[in-house]
Amino acid sequence: VLPQRGDLIEIFRDSYQHWAVYVGDGSVVHLVVPSKSRTHFPQLNSSQGAVREETLRAVVGNDQWQINNSLDSTYRPRPADVIVTEARSWVGRTITYHSIRRNCEHFATEQRYGVSASQQVGGQNLSEYKTYKKKNLQLTSIHPFAYPFQGRGGRWSLSQLS
Repeated sequence: VLPQRGDLIEIFRDSYQHWAVYVGDGSVVHLVVPSKSRTHFPQLNSSQGAVREETLRAVVGNDQWQINNSLDSTYRPRPADVIVTEARSWVGRTITYHSIRRNCEHFATEQRYGVSASQQVGGQNLSEYKTYKKKNLQLTSIHPFAYPFQGRGGRWSLSQLS
């Protein structure tokens, strides 16, 4: 199953998931934060992120990905045209990024549902973040809790984008 305009794309990095909104013609809009490595969870503190439109192929690289609209059972998705127009209106902007309160998943879900949500940060991640803040220790990576896939399709590899 290929993505449809307005679908959320979940990309599996080594220690976290990156999220984007599919806007059609092989492109996605996503929130990018500066990071030394795409395999480690981005910074735990607040920083500035950039909203970009890029090809799905470029964003995915060699990672696995899937369409994940699992919150459709909780929130009503907005019409595809609204999702795409809203997502593209953010392209080129610099916005605040925070790994717990405003990450790429929050950005993507806000475009689809009009509600900022993240299943990736909760439970263990939140307690690790609180420990980090309390002890002022630097964590190099966080392993997001796993949740069952409830969206359309399944995991895809780069070769399946063709």
